[in-house]
Amino acid sequence: MKAISEQRNPYKGSPERSWVRLRLEAPDASIVELDLLADTGSPCAVIIGGQSMLRLKVADAPDVSTNFGLLQGGWLRVAMPELGLVCPVVGYGGEIRAFEVVAVETGESKILSDGRAAV
Repeated sequence: MKAISEQRNPYKGSPERSWVRLRLEAPDASIVELDLLADTGSPCAVIIGGQSMLRLKVADAPDVSTNFGLLQGGWLRVAMPELGLVCPVVGYGGEIRAFEVVAVETGESKILSDGRAAV
């Protein structure tokens, strides 16, 4: 079994913010790796961009209205292949991408001063 690596990530963006890399399993069983802002004050387990939610959700979950606007609920699969684990979690997606730092499809990231991610 491959050793589990600890994440010690440098801050990103302006202002600098902490982030975490998360692997999600898409309905087609492909693995997508996303870098997400680590927001310990958020009541939501995962918030990603709306397009990422459409691609990654495996089932519907209730939507939620927030001060960021309406977030679409969906069941996601958090994947930890080194542990042989795929764990279901309710996440949210929206057009406001303040929480998604990187879209791995492009491999590039830039956090705008207002907190939105430009990918």
